[in-house]
Amino acid sequence: MARDPTIYTDPKTFRPERFMEMDPEEAELKDPRQFVFGFGRRVCPGRNFADANVWLAIACITAVFDIRKSRDADGAEITPEAYFSSGFVSHPHAFVCDILPRP
Repeated sequence: MARDPTIYTDPKTFRPERFMEMDPEEAELKDPRQFVFGFGRRVCPGRNFADANVWLAIACITAVFDIRKSRDADGAEITPEAYFSSGFVSHPHAFVCDILPRP
């Protein structure tokens, strides 16, 4: 359902900014959260709990840590390349970054 080319242009490409390019009404209609947890009688009863916990984890991590690009020996920032694995669950390939506690 999330890879329907009649709904999403180039659906196999990871491009979350596609929702920012849509007007708000269109983005709401095409929001994947409307169907990833199921719908109707088979809707996931923990969908709101899962959504809230992911938001809470991200908020806590960004409040406590500074996450930034790593630096090489000369002090220049290392920009990681955006490579994602394919398959049932897509995730980024390993990359270096600095995660430091905030002062």
